[in-house]
This record gives sequence, structure tokens and C-alpha cells, in this order.
Amino acid sequence: MLFGVLWALWHLPSSLSFDHDSLTQIGPSFLLSCLNCIAFGTFLAFIYLKTHNIWLAILIHFCNNNLPLMLPQADTWIQATASTLIQLAIFLPFLFSNVFRRAPSP
Repeated sequence: MLFGVLWALWHLPSSLSFDHDSLTQIGPSFLLSCLNCIAFGTFLAFIYLKTHNIWLAILIHFCNNNLPLMLPQADTWIQATASTLIQLAIFLPFLFSNVFRRAPSP
């Protein structure tokens, strides 16, 4: 979870550049970014631990980054919140998989 928060901090300048009013709403924006980064990071960790293939995780990250370019954009807090809840519902359950409960192999 710490890496999700750090990664949200890393992405904060780019998320602020899209919305001029976001400086007044930095708290909710950062919270949504943290939740998104934690959920998606969990999924990418699952992919890597399951396949031991970093390129698959990179390809999935690339697709995730470019998917918004193909979808219609509507910058509203309702859409951002809905997107975050959907990502949490899809990606966070992977945290409870067996791959995270195993002892790491040397």
C-alpha cells in the first residue's frame, strides 16, 4: 500500500494538469489516485508473481494507460469515483489469491 501512495504522489502533477480547478480539490484527487494505484499495483504484482514475466505486466500497464485515449472523456468527479470503485472491485480481490500468501522462493 505504501508504494500505491508513493506512486499516486508521483502521478499527482499529471493529474493536476488536466483540471484547472483541481488545485482546490487536491485531497479528493489524491485519494482517488491512491486507491487507483493501490488496486492496479496489486493486479500488476499478481501478474508478475504468477507468470514471472515482467513484459506481461508492462504490456498490461501500457494498455491501461492508453485505454482512456480510446474512450470518451468526461472529467467529472462522478466518473472518477465510479472508475475508482470499478478498479477496486476488479483488481483488489487479487490481493487475496494464493500467490500473495505463499512464502517467497529464493
